[in-house]
Amino acid sequence: MIPIRDAVPSRTRPIVTLSLVAASAVVTLLVGLLQTGQLGTSPSAGAGDTGGTPGPVAYLWAMASLARPSGWFQGVACAIALWIFGPTVEDRLGHGRFVVLYAGCAAAAAAVVAAISTQSVTAVLLLPGAIGGVIGAHAALYPKARILVLIPVKHGLDVDDVPAVLVAGLWVVAQLATSVAHGVMLMEWSPGLALAQVAAGIVSGAAAAVVLKRPERMRVEWWSP
Repeated sequence: MIPIRDAVPSRTRPIVTLSLVAASAVVTLLVGLLQTGQLGTSPSAGAGDTGGTPGPVAYLWAMASLARPSGWFQGVACAIALWIFGPTVEDRLGHGRFVVLYAGCAAAAAAVVAAISTQSVTAVLLLPGAIGGVIGAHAALYPKARILVLIPVKHGLDVDDVPAVLVAGLWVVAQLATSVAHGVMLMEWSPGLALAQVAAGIVSGAAAAVVLKRPERMRVEWWSP
């Protein structure tokens, strides 16, 4: 099953969504070069994960994590989720409000993780919380939405639709799977923290969508949810 897009029509181009997907690809490449030492030492080395006062570099590194996955698997999962759920949310909120929701949910999720663990806010990867916020906003705006998917059949591929909650659930599972591998490298990280971060992102996104939505954009004349 390969998700294509949601079945909710949009009237504007998802400029912010496309920019974030492109930024994630670029940042992922840069992180790969940093990890191989081709661009020097990774800024995360001085971010102060468990104590101390974070410096400017640590804050810049934290901001970069709005588009930076922990690895290729998480990067692909988050890019697909953003492409599926982002355009509709961006269309209903507007470009500026969508940016506020994306960054705000990332910060809220990071704050929750920092509050229940030894992680500092600047050491928490912001991308999962931000994507969780977009998914939560989509669920709040269109709880019965469906996603168009490609399904392998005997003679090729067929197009069908599935509940959006199913695709969202698969994304959550992907984040938990990523956290298992991430936890091998960072003992203080665990699936429990990953779930808390994702849940905080989803809840804050749903709440933010109610406040930030533009009522005049909620319906399309020729379409009924």
